[in-house]
Amino acid sequence: MNQAQGQSEQFYLAAYIPPLRDGSPIPDENSIRVKQFQKLVFQEKKVVLDDSINAHKFGIDGVVLANSSLQLVNVPNMFLRVDQKTGRMKLCPNGKSSVGFSVRKDKLNYNGQDAWSVCNPEGGDFGFIYPGTLKSNDKFCKTGGTQIFVRTVGKNDASGALPDFP
Repeated sequence: MNQAQGQSEQFYLAAYIPPLRDGSPIPDENSIRVKQFQKLVFQEKKVVLDDSINAHKFGIDGVVLANSSLQLVNVPNMFLRVDQKTGRMKLCPNGKSSVGFSVRKDKLNYNGQDAWSVCNPEGGDFGFIYPGTLKSNDKFCKTGGTQIFVRTVGKNDASGALPDFP
């Protein structure tokens, strides 16, 4: 699978944030801020960050196609999309509603932007993934959240590097 065939190289998706700066408060030991890197997983059609879900079995492995849709390779006939109603990432069986994705500098972009947010629902110990900055997602992140990058970690290179696509 390569760019000549009209798709990106295969990758898995992971949330990543840069290391904390000096003087920053120490977050909870299970926080993405401590781990700095955590695989995105799915539960039914929801895409989340959740330590209790087996990332090897339920991780997001995919490719970006020439039409800018993101197709999962580990779940037959499923795509990733940003739900227009809820604003968050989810799985869907329709590639036509899964558009706007690209890979730039080992990051997943949506409509040309590489900023993403993980927001925890009230009472939840998991996080939903939203495109955009934390500020742009304030209506979804009322109980807290973290701005992240969604890394595309290549499966064909020992370093995880991935060429830009498309």
